[in-house]
Amino acid sequence: MTIRTHLVLAFCMAFAGCRERSSPKRSPDPASILHETQQPDTTSSLPAERARLNGLGVGEASSEVRAALGRPDSVSAPQKFEGLRDSVTTWFYPGLTVYFARDRVRDADCHGPRCATPDAVKVGDSLSHVERVYGPAFHLSVPGKSYPRLMYSIRGSDCSIAFDFDLALISRISLECD
Repeated sequence: MTIRTHLVLAFCMAFAGCRERSSPKRSPDPASILHETQQPDTTSSLPAERARLNGLGVGEASSEVRAALGRPDSVSAPQKFEGLRDSVTTWFYPGLTVYFARDRVRDADCHGPRCATPDAVKVGDSLSHVERVYGPAFHLSVPGKSYPRLMYSIRGSDCSIAFDFDLALISRISLECD
């Protein structure tokens, strides 16, 4: 689970009644915070070279990130999270947060104006544009949000690229690993 998922899970448990749609890769997690929408299950996947964010991909070494993005504005001390074996170190850049476990990119969240994928899908693009570029997506809805979250699994991994929307436009792009 990603760090953001842990936070949303804590919020959701306070309000109860949330659940996740089962994944074809594993059994359903009853404590999950996401629930199924009325969209068909497409379980779309992308090759790793297309599921990148600002030039970063999951599994890249911190030295590669530093070479690509430069020195981060700040770095957190390693933190342990329930359910994760490894400590997570967080690097902060303007509009971009990168999470490392074992010195490799585990997750990344981008919400700034320069957030983009290799296919030039960027913050501010429409939901229909994302699906034109990547095809039908797995649609999730988060309690309290009126727009879905589109998710594409990354082939050959337990990771995904996700697009969050606000007023039908991308507000955040994330790389996430289970």
